[in-house]
Amino acid sequence: MKKALALALFAIALVSCKDNCAKKHYAVGKYLYMDSQHILHTNKDCWRIGDVVQFLDTASVYAKDEFQYCKDCFTDTTYEHVQAILHNDMDRKWLYEKLKETYNDMPTYQVYINKLHNPQKVKLVYEAACNEGWDVGTYEDFSKTIGFENK
Repeated sequence: MKKALALALFAIALVSCKDNCAKKHYAVGKYLYMDSQHILHTNKDCWRIGDVVQFLDTASVYAKDEFQYCKDCFTDTTYEHVQAILHNDMDRKWLYEKLKETYNDMPTYQVYINKLHNPQKVKLVYEAACNEGWDVGTYEDFSKTIGFENK
């Protein structure tokens, strides 16, 4: 009887701990959230975030940006996931850095990514890269590398 009671209490404690841990862990979705103190959150409803929030699309977050991370939103696993997101797009980011070094009027990385959805802009970027002598391959290879495929 004592063993059954101890086992039941252990199971209840295990389940309640599991529920509490799950509540504190937020999966990384389409957006990350930057508060006014420049702290990154995975949950826009985090109690630490305040009233002013900047939405950051995970497709355009840049690895060279420096971030501080909310201790309530981030676990080791969440941090590793965000780091993978930040570093998953190195070819486009390499090209962006090269263009930024060459041209003074480069927009932010987010604006640059949005412009790459326009076939005329992709062609202009390809021509600029070729004119600078950068090895970017054929236009088709270049388009695939930066994530634009003309359909």
